[in-house]
Amino acid sequence: MLLALVALMPLVGGCSAASRVLNCSTICDRYEQCIDSELDTGQCVKTCERKGAEDQSFAQKAEACKQCLAGRSCVGASACVLDCVPVIISST
Repeated sequence: MLLALVALMPLVGGCSAASRVLNCSTICDRYEQCIDSELDTGQCVKTCERKGAEDQSFAQKAEACKQCLAGRSCVGASACVLDCVPVIISST
């Protein structure tokens, strides 16, 4: 799914909206992989995208979380709790 979103980025009218979609997918997918295997990632992404479109502060938090998660394993991602918990709580 992530590759499909990346492929569609040039077709989206604005980088910030496309970036938020990727942030939400990364965040929700990682939470599902590392913390809660029963998470409805589709609903998480949908809620996260909507909140990011409505609230620039939320979008900035999602970006900070995504940057923190980049290249980290599930164990390493524990360092991102402060950046990611507010995003996940608001998206689930």
